[in-house]
Amino acid sequence: MKTLPATLLEKPQLSRFIWETFLRYRKWAFVILLLRCISKLDQITWPFFVKLMTDNLISVQQTHQIDWQRTLWIILLGFVGWYGNDIADITSNILSGPRIARIRAEIRLLVLNDIYRQSQRFFHDRFAGSISTSLRDLSETVSDILNEILYQFIPTFLLFLTLCSIFFHLHIGYTLLMFAWMSLQVTLVYLTKRNAQKKSRDYGDNRSELIGKLIDSMSNHMSISSFTAHANEHDYIRDAEVEVIKKRVDVVNYTQKIFLTTATVEALFIFGGFLSLYLYLFSKGQATVGDFMFLLSGIGGFMRTVKEISNRMFWLYEQIGIGQEAIRKIIVPKIIEDKEDAQELKITEAKIEVQKLAFAYMPDKPVLQDVSFTMQSGEKIGLVGYSGAGKTTFVNLLLRFYELTQGRILIDGQDIKEVTQESLRRQIALIPQDTSLFHRSLRDNIRIARPEADEEEIVTAAKMAGAHDFIMAQQNQYETLVGERGVKLSGGQRQRIAIARAFLKAAPILILDEATSALDSLTEQGIQDALDLVMSGRTTLVIAHRLSTLRRMDRVLVFDKGRIIEDGSHDALLARNGTYAKMWAMQAGGFLPEKEEAVLSESL
Repeated sequence: MKTLPATLLEKPQLSRFIWETFLRYRKWAFVILLLRCISKLDQITWPFFVKLMTDNLISVQQTHQIDWQRTLWIILLGFVGWYGNDIADITSNILSGPRIARIRAEIRLLVLNDIYRQSQRFFHDRFAGSISTSLRDLSETVSDILNEILYQFIPTFLLFLTLCSIFFHLHIGYTLLMFAWMSLQVTLVYLTKRNAQKKSRDYGDNRSELIGKLIDSMSNHMSISSFTAHANEHDYIRDAEVEVIKKRVDVVNYTQKIFLTTATVEALFIFGGFLSLYLYLFSKGQATVGDFMFLLSGIGGFMRTVKEISNRMFWLYEQIGIGQEAIRKIIVPKIIEDKEDAQELKITEAKIEVQKLAFAYMPDKPVLQDVSFTMQSGEKIGLVGYSGAGKTTFVNLLLRFYELTQGRILIDGQDIKEVTQESLRRQIALIPQDTSLFHRSLRDNIRIARPEADEEEIVTAAKMAGAHDFIMAQQNQYETLVGERGVKLSGGQRQRIAIARAFLKAAPILILDEATSALDSLTEQGIQDALDLVMSGRTTLVIAHRLSTLRRMDRVLVFDKGRIIEDGSHDALLARNGTYAKMWAMQAGGFLPEKEEAVLSESL
C-alpha cells in the first residue's frame, strides 16, 4: 500500500504536493503541455492570416486581378492554424482528462492511508465531514492548479514572448507597450496576492466547517426529532451558512475590484497606447492596413486570454487558500508513530504483562497510576469499576490508540511500543458496546475482520456467532445493506455481527468492551453462549457493567481512580467483602451504578 512521501510528511506544503505530483506524471505533462502550446498558436496564425489576406486584397483592389497562388497559400495557412488548434486542443483534453482523474484518486488514496494511521485523538477533534471535505479539496486543488500552471499559464507566457518578437519586427514600440502592460498586470496580481489568499483561506475554512456541521447534524437526525430540536438545529446551521456567505461575498467583492482595475489598465493601453502608436506609424507610411488587422486581432485575442488568466489567478488564489487549509487540517504530525526499527508482533502464548503503567490525557489529571498485573495465556479477566475509573482507557492503551505516559505493556515479552501498530492490532479482536457498521452488505461488514476470507469462512463465522439465521431471513441475505451505522439491525443483531467478526479474525487476544450492557437480559442470554464460544482458548479482557457476566471470568480486576485496588476470582472477591462485594450487593437490575456515591447513598 502506497504512502505519502516522507518529504510531504516532514513539511506538508501545497507547493510540495504539486511538485511531487508533477514529477510522477512529468512525461505525460510535457506531451500535453506541447499540445496546449500548439493550440495557443491560433492567436498568432489567425491574426497573421487576417493581416496577409487584408494586405493581399488591398493590393488587388484596383485591378481585381487576384494572385491565386499567393491567396491559396494564405488560405492554407489560415486553415492549418484554425483546424490544427482544434485538433491539438481536443487531443490534449483526451489525454489530460484521465490523468487528472488519476491524480485526484492517487492523492485521495495516499492521504487517506495517512489519515487511517492517525491516533483516536485526531478523529475526536475533527468533524468526519470536515475531514472528508478537506480530503476532496486537497485532491481537486492539486490537480486543478497543476493543470492551470502547465496548460494555461506556461503556454500563455510562451505566446506572450512569441507575440513580442513579432511586434518587435513591426516596431519596437509595440513590444515595449506589451512589456509595460504585462508588468503592470503582474505587479497588480502580486500586490493583491496576500489579501486574496487570506480571504480565500477564510472562505475555505468556513465552508469545510459548514459541511462538517451538516453531516454531523444529519447523522443525529433521530436525536433532533426526539428532542424536537429542529428549530435550534436550523438556527445552528443557518448561522454557519451566514458565515460562509459573508466570506464568499468578501472574496467576490475583492476580486471584482481588482478586475475593474485591470480592465481600466487594459482599455488605456489598447486605445491610448497601441492604437495611438499605430496611427502615428500609419501616418508616416510605416504601417499597413494589414498591420492594423494583425494588431487588432493579435492584441485583442491575447488580452482576452490574459484577462481570463487574471480572473483565473484569483480563482487560483482561492484554490491555494482552500488547499493550504485542507493540508493544515488533515496532514498533521502523528501522535503515535512506529519506530524505524519496529518489528512484527509474534504471538506464541498471548501472555500479557502490564508493568507500572501510568497515563494522563492532560499532565495534571492522571487517569491511570501504577497499574501492574499479568494475564496468562488463555486467561479470562474482567475489568470492573465506576465510570471514569480507567477501564476503557486501559483497553485503548493496549490497542495503542494512545501512547503510555509511563510503564510498559508486554505481549509474549515484546513491548508494544517496539512493534508495529498494524501487527499489534492484527492480534487483537475487539467487540465494543456500540458496534460500528458500514452502510454496506452484511457480508462486507463481517469480512472487514479479514478481507481475504472466502465465503465459507464468512458463513462459518456468522453461524458460530448465531447470526446466520437472521441473515438468511433477510430479503437479500448476505447482500443485505445494513444502513448507516447498521440502523436497519437491532442491537442484538449488530452485536452478533461484531462477534462474527471476532470469530473470523481468529485473533489470540480478545477484548469485550461492555459488549452486552446495551442489550436486554433476554437478548444478552442468547448472545452469551456465542461470547463464551469466541472466548474459548483466547486471552480475554472483559469490561463489564453487568456484573453477572464476571462469574465466567478466571479473575476480576477492580479499578478505582486509576488504580487496581482488588484482584481475584469472583467468589474470592465476594468472600473478601471489599469494594467488589459492595458493588455486587448494590447493583441495580444487574448493572453497576455509574458513580460510587450511588452505592453509598443506597447503603445509608
